[in-house]
Amino acid sequence: MGPLLVTDSNNNAAASPTHTEGNSASTVGVRMDRETLRQHMIDAGTALLIERGYGHGGEQITYRRVFDRIEQESGVVVARAQVHGRIWASQNDFQLDVLAESCKPFVADGLQVAAEAALNAIQSVDRTEPDWQSRAVARAIRDGSFANVEALMASPSWLLGRAIMSFHALSSNRSDRVSEALRSEYEASLSSWTNLFEATAVGLGLRAKPWTRCTLAQVCRIAAQFADVLSDGVVARSRMLGETQIYSVEIAGDERAEWNILGLGAWCVIDHLMEPDPEKESG
Repeated sequence: MGPLLVTDSNNNAAASPTHTEGNSASTVGVRMDRETLRQHMIDAGTALLIERGYGHGGEQITYRRVFDRIEQESGVVVARAQVHGRIWASQNDFQLDVLAESCKPFVADGLQVAAEAALNAIQSVDRTEPDWQSRAVARAIRDGSFANVEALMASPSWLLGRAIMSFHALSSNRSDRVSEALRSEYEASLSSWTNLFEATAVGLGLRAKPWTRCTLAQVCRIAAQFADVLSDGVVARSRMLGETQIYSVEIAGDERAEWNILGLGAWCVIDHLMEPDPEKESG
């Protein structure tokens, strides 16, 4: 197949391959092969996507589709006049409300099961054995991390929340309402992770290592920020691959066991920042 002819906006090839306006020269009828044209189109499309963004991601949530869904599920017929101008100023306003509300549900999806798994792991440790605290920490982190990742892998609300965050980050016209919802979700997630780490540390008699010059609450906050980011990364990558990568490692003198990256990373941070409190080691 021969070269393609690039035309002007009226789909007409220029008689002359170039023309000059003022000091600028532009090519109008330049011939290029198909692959070169394809790459020009891809590059320009990517540039426009970066400049203009994806929109807010809720454009599919139209009044009509929602009305139809409500009627199908409940038999209730809703008219546009009942909501437009009364509850929401516009359909776009309604869509942003849906997005903001959808950021909230997944905060506790993985943390509750992680806390339960960690508690069960701690209870399985014999506190009469030497270094029982280190072993309990390792088991709690290992089992809790598996529970967290498995729960979020199966959570539709986690995926929806992260999609909203991605669309919002790429939007050229970000909604303050969605920004605030995402910020609140992040703070709630950090608070939950911090509480989980602090409750576990207190229960196991741990303290912040003296060199950190931090309180236990402060190092737990640091660990929470790390776990929040790593949890998202592990779940996102696992969803893409269709599986969670597993490693067989021996930690804290415990038997060789399977770990995921969230568990290994969290253990490294906690082991680096915390240690058994000599005044509470008796159990």
